[in-house]
Amino acid sequence: MKFNAAVRTCFSKYVTFSGRAARPEYWFFFLFGILALFEGLGATGSDAMAGPAVTIRMLAMLVLAFSALIVLWWRTRPSQPGQNKYGPNPHEVPQ
Repeated sequence: MKFNAAVRTCFSKYVTFSGRAARPEYWFFFLFGILALFEGLGATGSDAMAGPAVTIRMLAMLVLAFSALIVLWWRTRPSQPGQNKYGPNPHEVPQ
């Protein structure tokens, strides 16, 4: 996604808080906001609404990625030491 397309997409979806925003869409719009700030344009009404909308859509994607990392971490942790109701720990059983 190019810079112009990302900014156009954000302004066309400025009240859409559902779905996902691609990384380039988020970061190009973030860059657009920084450039607008330095140019003295400030936040217009639609810019003020598009910012939170694209942020929420991007956060949805980040939450999913972070959740996957937590599950991966959780699944790679060692099991409970000793024996439990399912039997002995397979890592502690002598072979």
